[in-house]
Amino acid sequence: MPALKKQKKDFIVPLTTIGIVFLLVVASLFKTNKTHTSTTLSLPQTEQESDANLIDLPYPNKDSKVSLEKALNNWRSYTSFQDKPLSLNNLSQLLWSAQGVTVDWGGRTVYSSKSAYPLSIYAVTNQVTDIDQGLYKYIPGDLQPAHQLYSLYKADLRQLFIENTKQYSLQHAPLILIITSNTNKIEAYLEAGHATQNLFLQSESLGLGMAEISNIDQDVLKEILQIPEEETIIYLIPVGLPKK
Repeated sequence: MPALKKQKKDFIVPLTTIGIVFLLVVASLFKTNKTHTSTTLSLPQTEQESDANLIDLPYPNKDSKVSLEKALNNWRSYTSFQDKPLSLNNLSQLLWSAQGVTVDWGGRTVYSSKSAYPLSIYAVTNQVTDIDQGLYKYIPGDLQPAHQLYSLYKADLRQLFIENTKQYSLQHAPLILIITSNTNKIEAYLEAGHATQNLFLQSESLGLGMAEISNIDQDVLKEILQIPEEETIIYLIPVGLPKK
């Protein structure tokens, strides 16, 4: 019996060694992958929170000359854009249509289950007049409309999109809107759909074109754009003057 126990012990030791080696190999693969995604990082650190980073947006127009019916009939998805900038008024109107506060108790332009409002909207300004290139977060307001942008950092992000996406529209759009959620509940995805439909109709009203893109590498984009880990990117929305 002692000899048998020794034999079992000798058999277990190699298995243990193999297991340790396997874990080390797997860990090195994950480490290698992490290092690869970090090589494209060239962004400044996110600016510290300050009122100086807040930008008041132009007041949204609420009396368009384009009827709702006409916008519904004419809207299309566009992935090719002219090499022309958008105006700050365009950006203001788009953000308001997606999440703007409309009443003094905090209601917005889209329905949100139990008034949870789990969405955040970021703007990548590649070619927008009267505002620096960079990443901004929309501040709709709470019980009262704020309708502001919060500057997260200033940088030309076009090269990062060229290196990290295969979507032509993301590489050449003057504006990219990013819709994220702080929860994975189905209600958040439904609300993102409501907001995106509003954006399509508002874009048509403004003579702009856009597309919604959800086929993305979530982890890579969150890292290169420095979007909080707890948020999930639902849509990337390139916007511009369409090539027709």
